[in-house]
Amino acid sequence: MTDPFTEECFVEHGIVAHLRDGRVVAYGNYTLVIAAAGNVAVNVRLPDLKYVEHVIHLQFDVDPLVDPGTPVNKQIIGNVVGLTLVGVGGGTTLTLEITGVGPP
Repeated sequence: MTDPFTEECFVEHGIVAHLRDGRVVAYGNYTLVIAAAGNVAVNVRLPDLKYVEHVIHLQFDVDPLVDPGTPVNKQIIGNVVGLTLVGVGGGTTLTLEITGVGPP
């Protein structure tokens, strides 16, 4: 996903654990460069899951350190988690990691 304010850099994913009931805990990372301050829509895919039942962790990392924004409007559709970050500072690289649970 690209728009005039962001540039996609890197996407990573993997399985963290296999649960006894057959579900897995998986994560997806999405890294992008934020050129201008504002609101940013982010979609993170967890391809190791058929669908996401629950999001169990969100983590934001920024470099250099600026306001990573406030996550709002979280939506889960299949194995994609989408959200909007409101008030992200410009001139930074933002990494969003989402960990979720679902069937493999």
